[in-house]
Amino acid sequence: MIVRNEAGEDVARVRSMEDGTFAIELAPGRYQFEPQPVDGMMGTAAPIEVIVAAGPDPEPITVSYDTGIR
Repeated sequence: MIVRNEAGEDVARVRSMEDGTFAIELAPGRYQFEPQPVDGMMGTAAPIEVIVAAGPDPEPITVSYDTGIR
């Protein structure tokens, strides 16, 4: 997944673990999470906007992607 800031700049690239989870620390702000194609899967989920709130103990953000394949 590519993570971009409000200016559209790449700030991180992350790979999910085998179970599909990933972790990344980001400064407060708005980000675009853009999933990348996966070998053997048709389609790619659409990008989503994520807002990271400021605070001493921010809540984890859960992201779910659906490629639409049934």
